[in-house]
Amino acid sequence: MINEQFMESDMKSPGPGMFKIYISSDKKQLYKKIKNPIKNIDLYKKKINEAINNDLICIYIYKPNNIYITNDGSYYCEYIKNGIRLYDININSNIDKIILKHLKECIIDIKKDLNNYCTRIKKLNGDWALHNLVYCIDTKQIYNVDLEGFYTYPHINHNDQCCNINYINNCFNELIHIIDKKII
Repeated sequence: MINEQFMESDMKSPGPGMFKIYISSDKKQLYKKIKNPIKNIDLYKKKINEAINNDLICIYIYKPNNIYITNDGSYYCEYIKNGIRLYDININSNIDKIILKHLKECIIDIKKDLNNYCTRIKKLNGDWALHNLVYCIDTKQIYNVDLEGFYTYPHINHNDQCCNINYINNCFNELIHIIDKKII
């Protein structure tokens, strides 16, 4: 049951999404209410907790110690107040050049880290599509806000582009190209 301190948000994934998203009245927490309960909740929680506890992956999860997963697959997490979704950055975006320079450095870092991770593990876990990555202006860090993706990709969708490092590298390279055009 949704606590009265949460109200429905207009935040959505580009597709139909697995969740209805609610935000706390103080705009500090999100509650992602699952539309259809997860059948294997133990495996779901295990995969998300493995990501949260992975030394490299947890760097890209915002405040991982403040995540609470319920028994139907819904979860509570911290809200990134001052964030820019990487998917929304395009040649027409009006973003300060200093922020863009920091963002470019973060994209280079996350790309390097994910490639190193894939070298060790052989497969990228999680949904690293740009619509799931948010740059926090306050922490100067990119975060993957799609925790359920660590269960879905590659556990359910084995060959999806969202967990294909070559596809993700191309997305990062295209975004760096756009940023380079904007900071000249």
